[in-house]
Amino acid sequence: MSFIRAYYQIKPFLPWRLRMALRRFVAKAKLKRFGDVWPISQSAAPPPPGWPGWPEGKKFALVLTHDVEGQKGLDNCRQLAELEMRLGFQSSFNFIPEGEYSTPRELRDFLTAHGFEVGVHDLRHDGKLYNSHSDFSRCARRINHYLKEWNAVGFRSGLMHHNLEWLQELDVLYDASTFDTDFFEPQPDGVDTIFPFWVPAPDLERGARDAESGTSTKPGYIELPYTLPQDSTLFLLFREKTIETWKKKLDWVADRGGMALVNVHPDYLRFEGQPATARNFPAEYYERFLQYARQRYGASIWHVLPKEVATFARNAFDGEARRSLRAESSVLEPQQTLFVSTSGHQEAIDSHEEDSRRPKIDAGSISQPATMTAVKSVLMIGYMEYTGDARVIREAEAGLAGGFEVDVIGLRDAVIPNIKEYRGVRLVNVNQFRYQGSGRFRYVLSYLEFFIRCLFKTTFLCLRKRYVAVHVNNMPDFFVFCALLPKLMGAKVLLDIHDPMAETFASKFKSGKKSFFYKLLLWEERLSAAFADGIITVHDPVKDHILVKHGMRPESIEVIANFADEQLFRVQENYVINGALRMIFHGSVLERYGLSNLMLALSKVRNRDRIFMKIIGSGDFSGRLKEMISSLSLGDIVEFENRCYPLRQIPQQLSTFNLGLVPMEISEITEYILPLKLLEYISMGIPPVTVRNTAIGHYFKEGDCFFYKPEQPESLSTLLDYLVEHPDVLKAHREKTLALRPKFVWSTQKEKYIRYLRGLS
Repeated sequence: MSFIRAYYQIKPFLPWRLRMALRRFVAKAKLKRFGDVWPISQSAAPPPPGWPGWPEGKKFALVLTHDVEGQKGLDNCRQLAELEMRLGFQSSFNFIPEGEYSTPRELRDFLTAHGFEVGVHDLRHDGKLYNSHSDFSRCARRINHYLKEWNAVGFRSGLMHHNLEWLQELDVLYDASTFDTDFFEPQPDGVDTIFPFWVPAPDLERGARDAESGTSTKPGYIELPYTLPQDSTLFLLFREKTIETWKKKLDWVADRGGMALVNVHPDYLRFEGQPATARNFPAEYYERFLQYARQRYGASIWHVLPKEVATFARNAFDGEARRSLRAESSVLEPQQTLFVSTSGHQEAIDSHEEDSRRPKIDAGSISQPATMTAVKSVLMIGYMEYTGDARVIREAEAGLAGGFEVDVIGLRDAVIPNIKEYRGVRLVNVNQFRYQGSGRFRYVLSYLEFFIRCLFKTTFLCLRKRYVAVHVNNMPDFFVFCALLPKLMGAKVLLDIHDPMAETFASKFKSGKKSFFYKLLLWEERLSAAFADGIITVHDPVKDHILVKHGMRPESIEVIANFADEQLFRVQENYVINGALRMIFHGSVLERYGLSNLMLALSKVRNRDRIFMKIIGSGDFSGRLKEMISSLSLGDIVEFENRCYPLRQIPQQLSTFNLGLVPMEISEITEYILPLKLLEYISMGIPPVTVRNTAIGHYFKEGDCFFYKPEQPESLSTLLDYLVEHPDVLKAHREKTLALRPKFVWSTQKEKYIRYLRGLS
């Protein structure tokens, strides 16, 4: 088991595609070796001694199960259940109690009300359930709690790990963590039977547990092995395009009167309208399988839930007959296998000594590119979709204007996935989409996957082209190490700190400054800054109040302010208030951006019939935002367009609105946010409503914006009612907004940036 444990320590750092490529390589070798006993092992066919046959003279049993591994799978559950009901089938859905998602009671009630079964799938699905017997016993008490709470009688371990003796501690009727034959699982020890079997407790007197311990006192349980290959094996690992393997195995099991038990993951199903990825397959495959079973076997199938099969098997045998039904391999030690089913005091590095390497900005004009004997190239790196990241676009295009050739490595663009060039900037995107979720370690995994992909891309590019500078956009900061080879070849490395990572993630995941997580991120920032040849950031408060306090010298940091491009965000030609006051919010849909309080404020506005609110964007808070719009009955006045537009399309989306809303919840990190949307509204002459934090207060004085108190949603309601009832105030304030515009234009920052690049090169 030690090899498996070691694998799970490094698994989060391995990109999914790399893991899958390695699994396919090994699986092909295993298939050559074990092809004669997979997917069919002839020795699994004989029924156990005393087997009475299936009820009502049925030919064989068909059992459908679903392990729900993540949020996507949870989102697909209802649609999957409806598909099965439409075809006359029912199944068991197994949910992870303490995983990345929370299983709504409403969903469990929906399933059981429609004749489905709910089971427990592992505890956390992290591969650690069987690390030690003591660990398992602690987890067993939690699992038994959820079994009771959910009124469930069935269990299946994550990744098909199993120790059938330890499983006696669970208060279950049946377990389903084994298989008849499957050499592609991390624990490939099949039980070699296509029938249910009894697993008795090894020593009832010695093994009985006190009721207070929370573990089982039952004499044993029924084991239900899956006997049809898993969907992930067929359609993700081997990338099969038909259901022939399922059909072949089903026919074989049926002919031998066994139990055809299949496990299909909702996470991997792709229903109509959902995007195709390497991690899913058409739900039509499963639908065709059910249709085939019904059409070929009809009434000869005993199609029941797992708990009904387990009840039948338990009642069919007693005493010695139960013992004879027990498979010889029922208590097995896990084998050591690396490849698994698809289903963290450092000494601070002082960056002061690096100051001599920091470029300084000279004061000369740079309205024309410097004379060069050859075009110099700059490489930009960022965990972002290029067409939607305003700062990276502005800096890349500034590089072009300064006479540089610019390449950008970013994420695959969800809107324009195959884009190779954008307004003269060459895009070299990695085949990875942005992670948008709330899991701390999922973020880390996604960042590490991008780092590995980007490291290879950067190395390959710099072997073909010499870069004078590599501009790395955080988060995270450690992406600077993707530029190791270019740096060794003479390129200067620039770290652009958009957001201080330690503060941002500590705030997001509710970790204090004394936490190990915060200290680790602070160390990561210092190490990255020490590696870089230059540091820039987005505005003065971040520099003075955060980065300098982190140990960076003020003279080592240059501010290239994150102002709006005035050539793109032009002043509205016609600012008219006709009928309802039209309000807009666009950008990242995150909890810290105050959208919860915005919804509460809108629900309390007196003049509901005279306002309209549009929200454009996506992010972690999207699901909750939709729920609030519905629960607060705001659907008639709030439109949520849950998508992101390429930067150059945004001005058109804003052009008809009268008021720009920039809400925010004040926290340690939002205290230093200067929202770009605020500056874009000002650039277009749209009066903004916002809060006063340190960054906004640094640039705007009283009267420059409509301010409200973020801790008092009613103050926003009152302000909106006032503006609805006094449109002349809003029109007069627009003149103030237009007067502010020249202070916040990108052209001044563009010149600073070009000078900076020239200083690096």
